[in-house]
Amino acid sequence: MPYDITSTTVFWATVLYQTISLIVCANASVAHETLISGFMLQSCAQLDILCHRARMLPDTLRRESQKWRNCTTKGNPKAQERRIIREFVRHHRYVYRLAERINAVFALMIFVQFVVSSMVLCLSIYKMSTKNLLSFEFVWSLSYLGCMLMQIYLYCWFGNEVTLKVGHFKINNSKPKSTEVGTAVYEMDWGMFPVDLMKSLLLIATRSKKSIRITSGYMIALSNESFMKIIKISYSAYNVLKDSEG
Repeated sequence: MPYDITSTTVFWATVLYQTISLIVCANASVAHETLISGFMLQSCAQLDILCHRARMLPDTLRRESQKWRNCTTKGNPKAQERRIIREFVRHHRYVYRLAERINAVFALMIFVQFVVSSMVLCLSIYKMSTKNLLSFEFVWSLSYLGCMLMQIYLYCWFGNEVTLKVGHFKINNSKPKSTEVGTAVYEMDWGMFPVDLMKSLLLIATRSKKSIRITSGYMIALSNESFMKIIKISYSAYNVLKDSEG
């Protein structure tokens, strides 16, 4: 401490200050991580809804067509079909814009978090290597290391989920993921659609070939592979420190 804490009043004031600061920083960190993860979960939920709408679209159009045939009200059933397809296309565009906005707002923050966490991983491992396995310092460093790993993995896991839920076409013997937008559009009953509606769906299918990627500083895509690369980089830096020490 830069001042004398032998006084009881000064000591407890310092303890109170540090306790409050620690609580504020911990809550800010949790809020920051859960906010970004929550937005990525929102993107996943919207993609799930979009896939469900895609699979239900033929049935929806059939029901609307049946309503127009059974009622005597004048109207244009084709206009109703175009409205339903237009809403579906707008929803698809909205989901992509949401993911792009999340990436634009939080990319730099995630990059800073990755850099700091990678340094902490390296230094924590280095510190653990100098401590006894049964010592308090080793256990404390191990728990802190686990927290840093969880912070990084949260971003990578949810970013990976967003990418998987967009997906590409899978026209093979493997079972496609039930939440892939491209596959959901491909599995529709295209034969019942008129040509103009097919063109709209074809645009969605083509757009789905380009995956949504949440990135760290527009350089590192958040995925499980990125998480493993960060672990490898941190371990390589640790080996450098150990070699320099020797």
